[in-house]
Amino acid sequence: MSTAFRESASDFWGQHLAPTVIAAPTMTYLTSLFNSVGMPPPPDRRSLMATYVVTGCAGFIGSHLSEQLLDRGDSVVGIDSFTPYYARCLKEHNLGGLRTRSGFRMFEGL
Repeated sequence: MSTAFRESASDFWGQHLAPTVIAAPTMTYLTSLFNSVGMPPPPDRRSLMATYVVTGCAGFIGSHLSEQLLDRGDSVVGIDSFTPYYARCLKEHNLGGLRTRSGFRMFEGL
């Protein structure tokens, strides 16, 4: 199997990161590759979950970013001042689905 591969690096805490260049690998191939060079497999995504602060979370971009972060298992603290660039009801609509999700907290700024 011909696969482009560049050595993996370690992050700030010394955990091994996934290889930076791979062309269509299978999990079996990745496991054997890591084992062949004496490296533990990359950490499970669940151990890397984080909490993000998203400013402007009621806007179009902020609400979509928050949804994507929640979808991948992270927590989001949303902050929005509801400035009148467009109607508050539109921003409230953007937040509708987020407010019911676990892992999401909303704060209104000044």
